[in-house]
Amino acid sequence: MSRDRRVLAVAVACMFVVGAFGVVAGDAPTLAGGGDCDDDHDDTTTTTTTTTEDCDDDPTTTTRKTTKRTTTKRPPKTTEEPEDVTVEGEPDLSAFLPENTVSPGEETRLVVQLSNGGTVDDGGLDTPPEGEDAVTTARNVEVELEDGDAPVTIQTGTTPLGDLPAGAIGEAGFDVVVDEDADPGVYELDVTVDYDYTEEISNDDRDEESETETFELDLVVTEDARFEVVDVDEDLQVGETGTVEVTLENVGEEDLRDATVTIRSRNRDLTVDSGFNATRYIGDWDDGDEETVEIEATALNTSAPQRYALSAVVEYTDEDGDPQRAVPRPFGVRIDDEQAFDVDDVEGDLRVGEDGAVVGTVTNDGPQPVADAVVRLVDGDGDVVARRAAVVGDLDDGESEDFRIPVRVPADAEPGERRLSFVVDYVNRDGDARRSDPLFDTATVLDERDDFAVSDVEESLQVGETGTVELTLANLLDEDVTDATVTVRSPNADLRLGGDGEATRYVGDWDEADLETVAVEATVADGAGTQRYPLEVTVSYTDEDGDDQTSDVLVVSVTPDGEQGFAVEDVTSTLRVGEEGRVNGTVRNLGPSHVETAVLRVTGTDDNLRPRERTVVLGDLLVGDEADFSVPASVLDTAQPGQRRLTVVVEYVTPAGDRRESDPISVVAAASSETARFELATVDADLQAADDGTLALEVVNRGNETLTDATVSLTSRSTSLLVGDGVNDTRFVGRWPTGERRIVRYRVRAGNETGNQTYAFEASVAFEDEEGQPQRSDALAFGATPADEQAFAAETVESTLRVGEEGRVRVALTNTGPANVTAAGVTLVTDAPNVAPVETEAAVGDLAAGDVVAFELPVEITENAGPGVRQFAYRVQYTDDDGDRRTSDRLTTDVRVAPEREAFVVERETVSATAGQSTVVELTVTNNRGVTVTEIQAKAFADDPLSVSDDQAFVAALEPNESATIRFTVSPAGSAGEKAYPLSVDFLYTTPDGDTELSEPVNVGVDVDRPPPSALPAWVLPAVALLVVLVAVALVIRHRRSQRAGEDDAASDGENDETDGGADDGETDGGTDDGSSWFGDDENG
Repeated sequence: MSRDRRVLAVAVACMFVVGAFGVVAGDAPTLAGGGDCDDDHDDTTTTTTTTTEDCDDDPTTTTRKTTKRTTTKRPPKTTEEPEDVTVEGEPDLSAFLPENTVSPGEETRLVVQLSNGGTVDDGGLDTPPEGEDAVTTARNVEVELEDGDAPVTIQTGTTPLGDLPAGAIGEAGFDVVVDEDADPGVYELDVTVDYDYTEEISNDDRDEESETETFELDLVVTEDARFEVVDVDEDLQVGETGTVEVTLENVGEEDLRDATVTIRSRNRDLTVDSGFNATRYIGDWDDGDEETVEIEATALNTSAPQRYALSAVVEYTDEDGDPQRAVPRPFGVRIDDEQAFDVDDVEGDLRVGEDGAVVGTVTNDGPQPVADAVVRLVDGDGDVVARRAAVVGDLDDGESEDFRIPVRVPADAEPGERRLSFVVDYVNRDGDARRSDPLFDTATVLDERDDFAVSDVEESLQVGETGTVELTLANLLDEDVTDATVTVRSPNADLRLGGDGEATRYVGDWDEADLETVAVEATVADGAGTQRYPLEVTVSYTDEDGDDQTSDVLVVSVTPDGEQGFAVEDVTSTLRVGEEGRVNGTVRNLGPSHVETAVLRVTGTDDNLRPRERTVVLGDLLVGDEADFSVPASVLDTAQPGQRRLTVVVEYVTPAGDRRESDPISVVAAASSETARFELATVDADLQAADDGTLALEVVNRGNETLTDATVSLTSRSTSLLVGDGVNDTRFVGRWPTGERRIVRYRVRAGNETGNQTYAFEASVAFEDEEGQPQRSDALAFGATPADEQAFAAETVESTLRVGEEGRVRVALTNTGPANVTAAGVTLVTDAPNVAPVETEAAVGDLAAGDVVAFELPVEITENAGPGVRQFAYRVQYTDDDGDRRTSDRLTTDVRVAPEREAFVVERETVSATAGQSTVVELTVTNNRGVTVTEIQAKAFADDPLSVSDDQAFVAALEPNESATIRFTVSPAGSAGEKAYPLSVDFLYTTPDGDTELSEPVNVGVDVDRPPPSALPAWVLPAVALLVVLVAVALVIRHRRSQRAGEDDAASDGENDETDGGADDGETDGGTDDGSSWFGDDENG
């Protein structure tokens, strides 16, 4: 073989090795066969079915449907394709089910694996790897699993796998449910695979194929214990406790130990063993055996008569000694209707105030017979009262029985239709006492029948006098009566009849419909009111049967005239201290009767008043007449000027000739002092509630003397206002000539809540008169009204407070008056728990009455607080009009605190990694707080199989809602499974106040993928290809140099036979030596 051929053989062998590596690695590029193009092509569809046998001699049937597409013009290239090369081949797919064992009733996921052992049918050593990949790759692979003859339900539809190169394996998962009654055995599942591939590439032509293959895979159903409900026997009724018997059969193929059966109720209206679970122990349970369990069940009164769902769950120990739990077996029970009754044909002989009876028929509506049934009337309004119940005895289902219940209708009942309520007390079949639901029907109550009636009442009564009452009564009975007596009784002590409060008059025979009149004497007590007084009238008699009877009470009323009254009016006085004067006035007869020979008599006076005459004749007075009087009296020298009281009575003769005396009448007359009089000219009050003020009085001496050592005293008549430090205070005036004015001022303290109310004061003057005698003037009364207390109002207008953060609360402060204030400041004095004010004071300046100003305070809400409404309290410090510093009452406002929020929001960007390789995880961090935070230090933590080599990140600052990207290096262990693993990140940051806080950990998921099977590093293939090219080029160049050196040596030998330089050159030619060193001589080769 020539050297050129050897070089070519080595190059071809290296290219073949590179192509083989590419196929194994699965990284060879795929020839462009996708995308849309406008090339013309022909489609041909064929279907073939083949049967093959594997190594276990089990036949596997594969059905192939091929759609052939021949492309006459090359579509646009998306990857590099071989030029001027013909390649033929096809994918070769196989299907596997590695985990193919299931149990009856199991819900599981079956994973079907597809492998591609694609083959190249036509191609040479010069065929590049990309050409082979183009004809052996299955593209657009779709997998569908069908149940075949297996007792399963497939819940997953067609699953796409994408492209499957030669040598690759793909997986498709399918959710399946095994039938509860599946028999153990081996079944076949059908797997249908659809895919596209390129059958041939020749120059500019390509043949595209669509393939459908069906594979049959074995599914093994194991032999586990299984159970069936074979019989249910229930005895249940609404409102009663009954039994449920359930028979189950072990239909599996195992003998069990320690078996228990748990019955579970799925409805709260049906309880088992007073709950919702009831368990019974079975013990050993052989296959094919039946076991019966019995439980108590109660259908509540709210249950409907229908079927209710229960389930039976068997737990046991299998033959291998492992505890097992069988699939729940549902079953249903039917509940009979609640025991019911009905009442019909209800009638009543009912009348107000009389006895009667209620009759009717009660029917047992079933579904069960009852014993010892009793019908009771349980009328709720009390208008029809049962005197006893009606016993009806045993009642079969559907049986009826009449009943009669004696009743009484009270006298205060109203006539009309009545809704009657009945219940049936009975004993059920289990011997338990029960009561039915209320049963309703109606009956009519007739109006009360009157025996007698009062047709007329005549009275002659007056308060304080004795008069008469005449009553006219009618006999309304349907018969004549004898020995009748009428009794009149007064229930009120102010109206007396006879000596013991009642009077009786005998009538005797009283025919039907006749009227009889009786008169009784009555006395109205002194001081009684002119109102209606009741009288109770009853008639006792003997009826036509000779029986003594008493009628119902008849109530009438009488109204006496008022007590004789007089009034003293238009009282005037000329009384003076130390002198005699007169008390003048008018007496008026207020009625109700005229009086004769009336006299006014003085019965009492004040100690320092001395009447000179005590009796004044008034004469006869008709109702409304008036008579004047004048009583002379003197006032002692030691008396003080002021009001004087006299007590008088009017003595008179009534129209009946009786002498009477009126009630005492009080008469008030004024006694003055001529020698010393004062006038309160003006009162200047500067008062405000809850503050000190001044009260200035201008007093004028209106007497006819010059006074000495005068003092003016002020007294408060209310403890809410203090004069000085008490209720009174005194100012010295000294000499006080007649007609002159003096102004005196007092400090007055007005208490809280005294605003806009007038309070009484009295001023008095103490002095010495011209004779040196100490005197005191009459009290000068006046009123003063403090202004409202200085007040403020606060209202929260904005709050940014949040649990675990510092925020601000904005408050509107209003000066509600009544005065202007200056240098105002607000202090937060809240003592709410978990509230930490950062600042507690804010200056608001001067505020006129009605002004509104807003202020803000920073407040921190601790992490222990809960969200909701907090109450903050404030006090206002201010300077009032007098320059005094004041503090307001507490002002409270409601402040809403928002729920706590995470300090940072973390969103994933790049969070996937490959097992056994390091990956940089990128996270987006957003400041979720309402303030800017700085010096943010993020630290990542992970548990096996994840490890974090670069676990810290730093962000200088984040404003509210600002985001930044942080990165960590995460390395999953090579043994890590293909799933998501948690990566925890927490943040240490600085708040605007300089506090350092640590956030709660934030978890993100890192998706870990497995590396591709048999994959080579990405740099191997390019390196091998480059090495092959370099070796080939070097060999060719070396060989050509060797040839040229040989030719030059031969020429040199011909021209210079005598020299041996050619031989020497030939021996030392590096090209020849090098060539022989790679391949040897041609002969040796």
